[in-house]
Amino acid sequence: MRSLLFSILFFLSAVSYGQGNLQFNQVLSPSITVGMQPPGQIITSAITVPSGKVWKVESSSFSRVEPTIPGYRLTIWGGTTNQTFYLDDYTVCTYLAPSIGFIEPKFPIWLSEGTHTLRMINHSSSSNASPATGTLSVIEFNIIP
Repeated sequence: MRSLLFSILFFLSAVSYGQGNLQFNQVLSPSITVGMQPPGQIITSAITVPSGKVWKVESSSFSRVEPTIPGYRLTIWGGTTNQTFYLDDYTVCTYLAPSIGFIEPKFPIWLSEGTHTLRMINHSSSSNASPATGTLSVIEFNIIP
């Protein structure tokens, strides 16, 4: 009798609704660039996870191009926070003083379908700071029921 009850419960759990399976779809790199705006300028950009998909954010990066030095990707603007890169309200990358460097959150970050916001804030005290770009490394999955 116990094995019959166990078999029925096992069958019911196997056919009941589950979370579905994930199938790799593509790799994406959504980004946002803050240009030569005045200090305190906030730049936002909407990104959309399509219906039936989920995004796994693997990492974030921050780069600044110094136009006067060819090939130089990142420079320090001084001893204070200069750029902060957000995904929704979550800080994904901040560049701090030279002794501290980058601060990044724990990854991965999972995004459900719908619209999300990339936001970058220019904290530089210089009104002519060169452009900086924040980029996410994303794997998109199809949700298979």
